[in-house]
Amino acid sequence: MSRNIAPFGLRMPPEMKAQLEFDAHRNGRSLNAEIVQRLISRDEVRRLQAIEERLNKLDSMDEKLDTLLYRLFGYKK
Repeated sequence: MSRNIAPFGLRMPPEMKAQLEFDAHRNGRSLNAEIVQRLISRDEVRRLQAIEERLNKLDSMDEKLDTLLYRLFGYKK
């Protein structure tokens, strides 16, 4: 992490902090780096889920188009 980033105070339940500290130690990271990594990972997961949802919608639209083409022209892929 860059030293030019302003500190950010964060309150959390002691049990959560203890678990984060344990995980940070296990992963060879500082507590701050563990929290940042989790935020980055969560953001990446959300992006991937959004992409997956769009792909599913496209698949559904493709199936509907196939059905329509078949009904109109007897065409199948």
